[in-house]
Amino acid sequence: MSSATASPASAAPRRALLSDPGHQAFAILRAAFTVAPILFGLDKLANLLADWPAYLARWIER
Repeated sequence: MSSATASPASAAPRRALLSDPGHQAFAILRAAFTVAPILFGLDKLANLLADWPAYLARWIER
């Protein structure tokens, strides 16, 4: 019968993986490229960081 909790022996390879600079860079980029498009899309709806209608062509505003 296996338990649902992680054993201390399985935590050691995970710590080694998290201390690898290549894996850290991958994790940071993965998080950034996941969160950034969501935030930028919300910004276009809320007009917080930029006046997005100013970037539209005049024929689109009409």
